[in-house]
Amino acid sequence: GADNAAAGDLGGEIWAADVLDWLLENKVSFGYHAYHEPMFGLLPDGNDYPKSAGRRELLADVFRQKLLGENT
Repeated sequence: GADNAAAGDLGGEIWAADVLDWLLENKVSFGYHAYHEPMFGLLPDGNDYPKSAGRRELLADVFRQKLLGENT
């Protein structure tokens, strides 16, 4: 389902990386509003922050790399 897109099997993290690259390269202000949403969310639906059980590590890696400059 759509919830699996960020889990790695449908490329949700690749989509997020591509969009972030374009936004950053073009200096476009942006917000990301899918934190708890099932479509490309960082956490599976129903999980509470800051618990990391089930966190989408591939997507978390994209955010760390693109927004914080960390290498994973």
